[in-house]
Amino acid sequence: MEFDLGVILSLSTGRCLTNPTAIREASDYIYSEYYNSFLGVEQTEQLTSQYILNLYPQLQGIGEFEEFKTWEDVNQFIDAQKLIYGNKLIIKPMTEEISFELTSQICGKAK
Repeated sequence: MEFDLGVILSLSTGRCLTNPTAIREASDYIYSEYYNSFLGVEQTEQLTSQYILNLYPQLQGIGEFEEFKTWEDVNQFIDAQKLIYGNKLIIKPMTEEISFELTSQICGKAK
């Protein structure tokens, strides 16, 4: 399924860069096949971010550190990124195997 780049960047950075409802819909879609209910909110955000960045490694750091004063600044930033990466990107639901693999990576970094 295709999602707006603003949604993708919101998921990869953990920042709200677009409509929160659209972010939630994309998150629900990602976890539609498998959701590890033992993870807390922070771990789920890390898992989602890592999943997106595994699919699109070129997005690493994009939108993560930029400072925005207004929503207009955010929209201009997203529009500029769309010229580089396209309006929408495809995401598939996360499988149980991918979830376990990424969770292991995240937990390994926390040590």
